[in-house]
Amino acid sequence: MQVHARAALSPIGRRRVVDRVRGQGWSVTAAAEAAGVTERTVYRWLARFRVHGASGLVDRRPVPRRVPARTPADRVTAICELRQLRLTAAEISERLAMPLSTVSIVLEAGGARQALAARAPRAGQPLRTPPAGRARPHRRQEARAHPGRPGQTGHRAPRTSGSNTDRRRRGSPPADRLGVRPRRRR
Repeated sequence: MQVHARAALSPIGRRRVVDRVRGQGWSVTAAAEAAGVTERTVYRWLARFRVHGASGLVDRRPVPRRVPARTPADRVTAICELRQLRLTAAEISERLAMPLSTVSIVLEAGGARQALAARAPRAGQPLRTPPAGRARPHRRQEARAHPGRPGQTGHRAPRTSGSNTDRRRRGSPPADRLGVRPRRRR
């Protein structure tokens, strides 16, 4: 038995409310007040109990029984096949004359993104094979390469000369030869 997170009462408590109204002669208002729920909720439980019995007081699944505007299966397969050809969602929606939002939902639910990602190269693997002429790039080229794969070094900008002597603009006065800074005036 699953009771959703915000359920007012468990099925046993709901049965107690139904018994109070039907068997003990309580009014719906008094039973609802005693249970801490609305009258509408008690009426709903009574109707379910009349139709389904005790099983009607158990929480139902929160998904709809049917979806009248569901995308037809042939359209879903067409969307997935076009995505396998590496068309974007916008291109697919344009070709099939369907809303982009519908195509995106179908692609998300169909796992088309995961299927394409499974065929894509893994992180750390080169996208292309290196040219056959040289096994490694020249040292200068390797030092300039941007970090893309593990082990590659990135470009580091050299420090500008005079970065230590530029303290006056940052607020602290320069020190003399002995490292003593002058006192600030008040």
